[in-house]
Amino acid sequence: EQQCRKECRQKCCDRTEGSRPSSDEGQPTRSPTRRPTGTAAPTREELSCNGINQGERARIIFMRLSLISDPEDLLDIDTPQGRAFDWIVSKDERRLCPLEENLEQRYALAVLYYSTEGGDWTDCSARDDDCDGSQAFPGAEPWLSKESECAWAGISCNARSEVRNMELPDNNLRGSIPDEIQVFSALDIIGLEDNKIGGTIPNTFNESLIRLRLNNNRLTGEIPSTLPSRLIALYLNANELEGRLDGVIGSLPNMRQLQLNDNQLTGDIPNSLANMKNLRIARFEENMIEGSMPDRVCRQKEEADDNEENGDSDYIMWLSVDCDKVECDCCSPSCDGETAPTPDSPSAPSPTPRPPRPTPPSGSPGDGICPGISDDDRIQEIFDELTEISDQDELNDLDTPQGKSIVWLVTEDEKQLCPGDDTLAQRYILSVLYYSTSGDDWTDCSQDDNSCDRNGDPWLSESSECEWGGVQCNMKGFVETIELDVNNLDGTIPVEMKDLEFLDILNFENNRLRGEIPDEFNDSLVRLRLNKNRLTGTIPGTLSSRLVALYLAENNLEGTLDDLLEGAQLLNRLELENNRLSGDIPRSLSELTSLKIARFNGNDFEGSMPDEVCNNPDQNIAILAVDCDQVECDCCTPSCAR
Repeated sequence: EQQCRKECRQKCCDRTEGSRPSSDEGQPTRSPTRRPTGTAAPTREELSCNGINQGERARIIFMRLSLISDPEDLLDIDTPQGRAFDWIVSKDERRLCPLEENLEQRYALAVLYYSTEGGDWTDCSARDDDCDGSQAFPGAEPWLSKESECAWAGISCNARSEVRNMELPDNNLRGSIPDEIQVFSALDIIGLEDNKIGGTIPNTFNESLIRLRLNNNRLTGEIPSTLPSRLIALYLNANELEGRLDGVIGSLPNMRQLQLNDNQLTGDIPNSLANMKNLRIARFEENMIEGSMPDRVCRQKEEADDNEENGDSDYIMWLSVDCDKVECDCCSPSCDGETAPTPDSPSAPSPTPRPPRPTPPSGSPGDGICPGISDDDRIQEIFDELTEISDQDELNDLDTPQGKSIVWLVTEDEKQLCPGDDTLAQRYILSVLYYSTSGDDWTDCSQDDNSCDRNGDPWLSESSECEWGGVQCNMKGFVETIELDVNNLDGTIPVEMKDLEFLDILNFENNRLRGEIPDEFNDSLVRLRLNKNRLTGTIPGTLSSRLVALYLAENNLEGTLDDLLEGAQLLNRLELENNRLSGDIPRSLSELTSLKIARFNGNDFEGSMPDEVCNNPDQNIAILAVDCDQVECDCCTPSCAR
């Protein structure tokens, strides 16, 4: 890569305005079967990358992509890598120059396309002119089109145009998952469930990954022991996987949903399952696993079940095995003969219904919307429930978001929920968020937006809140993800967000949010994106201790970092640039051994980077940025010595 950059530094890289061949995927040319040279250019016209001709451009791109893929594969037009290289060099209408930042990820997506027989996908293949009208990917662009890869079907990117989510469920993907998947350093979610993908699971996923859904495919081989340690959800059920679980279970301490059922796994359930302190769902049935459930797991589950009676439990709610092969005294569904319905697919969550309220005899004078109570009592009981979440005075004030929400919930919401419903609280909290951020003025998915462009229904519609645009739920029907970036949210973040106890990802970047960051979020939160807003005040020191990524750049935040870094041991990415933060960079930064990117530039920090950070052999920070005229730093990247 250094050689590539040295050769290109003086020549690259303006976007070409030269020839633009057809976007048709077509048949690959045979030129890449030889090493690219200046005399073997894929086209006759020179490009405008500051004078680099087509042959030189192809040669330097080849050098750069050789750092990702085997050079022999790049030169073989019959491989996905060779076809992707050929497409990048000679067919892609964007005509990328050799040093453009998104070259690798655009190439890697093309490799994925060819590796999974993209031409036969159900929706949004390169030749699919109706992609934007598809039910699965409304408004999306076909793969290998001239548009940014961030606009391709199933792909979403962060504010830096790095691929963040890759979701192509039930789309007739075949073939295999390529090793080039490692290119995506900001990838949070992979959702390739319900396809026909074969081969083995790559062992090259980037550490950023927190959700991996590959269930209902044709995968073979063993589950890699090198899966990212930050994974919180792993869906591998309904494949043909084999091998033991010892190495897998022990390497995933943050796991919450582990679905391994319906495979050919063997051995016993390892004791290290008890180390998954955040585990809520674990399914091992329909395998060849034998033995007994470790005593330590059952003891922890029994303690959690006791706590659940007091509303204080976050340990395993679902633990299932083959009862004829595995002895288990603590499984749910139970091994004593009780049966239970199979949990739904993660891509189509459904709430677990609460036990029905006892119904009085027909015609009882108390009957109303909810069996057994009058409508007035229904309103009062809902009000009483919500006082555990919101201030009573705000609920009584119809001009507040809380007051507007309870009015909507009890009188306008077509679901007409009853007191005690499992989803009552979260539906209320989402409506508070809507009213707190001027929901009627959102760019997409306001309650009157019948063309919601976020793969969901309008907010405050009659559908489940799990189906509202930008919201994703787990298999129990509880909110896990809210992504409303670049959506004209204008207002404040309500404190009620802390009561979304399963929320993993909150993404409000690039909006108009003001006010302070709430003092508290639920400890389930792992990614918080609030960059590019108008937030003020200090950064709370009580943010989730399980945060992996914190994006607060480009706000008006102030104060020091001492309290923030004390409990953030899992942070991988810390983006604080362009605020009004002050003080020193604290020594506690050296304790964040998982940290890869930390940006402090564009603030009022002073002093020097602590020696404990610069000389820490346990840290490997790839980007450490400060204002070099304000903070002395001998180990920053980019370097302060330049």
